Amino acid sequence: MASLDRFFTPRTLVACHDAGAAQMILDNTSESLLRDCVLALRGPATRIFSDYDSIDVDGPLLDPGIDNVVTGTGWQDPLEFNALHEASLSSTPSVALVDRATNFDLRFSRGGDTVEPTIILIPEYELPKLPSDVSDANVVGFVDDSRRRQLNQIKRKTTALEALDSLFIGQPLVDTHGRPDFEIQYRFLRHWLARQDTQCSTGFRPHPSDQSTLPPDLRDRVTLTDPNVDATEDISRAREVIGIDSFLLELSAQAGKTTFRCLEKDGRVAVEELRP
Repeated sequence: MASLDRFFTPRTLVACHDAGAAQMILDNTSESLLRDCVLALRGPATRIFSDYDSIDVDGPLLDPGIDNVVTGTGWQDPLEFNALHEASLSSTPSVALVDRATNFDLRFSRGGDTVEPTIILIPEYELPKLPSDVSDANVVGFVDDSRRRQLNQIKRKTTALEALDSLFIGQPLVDTHGRPDFEIQYRFLRHWLARQDTQCSTGFRPHPSDQSTLPPDLRDRVTLTDPNVDATEDISRAREVIGIDSFLLELSAQAGKTTFRCLEKDGRVAVEELRP
């Protein structure tokens, strides 16, 4: 029995957009259970659940037969929030999966409206990072089997892809209103490249929700990675990993990669090593 199976019924609606929660749901739920579910997919989750069909996500999400709702909690798209909101209006039990404790409150708020899922799931390793004011009344930790698999894939280094001196993992900064800033990643990337030898090979892996275009001055300086290649393969082939703040960055550090985080301090770009 997979770790999330007990939160599913045969008539569960699974609504996902962001990659993190979608991958956790897929990896920690038995396929036989998921095959009985109704899936509402958009964005990166569509690729992760590529073997599954999705209903039309532009209309009402809850059919009369739905008796349970499971969602991710990303802020890039309203799909997951809308599913939780519909569940609340119809008094349908809901389970919201938080892949990271970052921006916890923002995940349940849109345009002044808030939702309160019946259960909030979060990986056990993220529990200590939750804000101190979060009530644990409906927060449940779970064992994330996918993390162990991902760590093992990075450590095995079996990828056939060309080796990289460094890999920059793209990630937006999100403000308190949920608005993503993708341009700042390019500022950080330029800062990182200025520190590197001109002969060093640097890969750039865009965030799954990134619709921006790589600036002209960076196109000949980095190698864009293939979005169809699993992130663990890209990390595995890199000697060093650099980024802003993401699950993949933390995963890289835990897998033993030399990992750096970019941030702003007093209006200037700073780079610090991220240790597990």
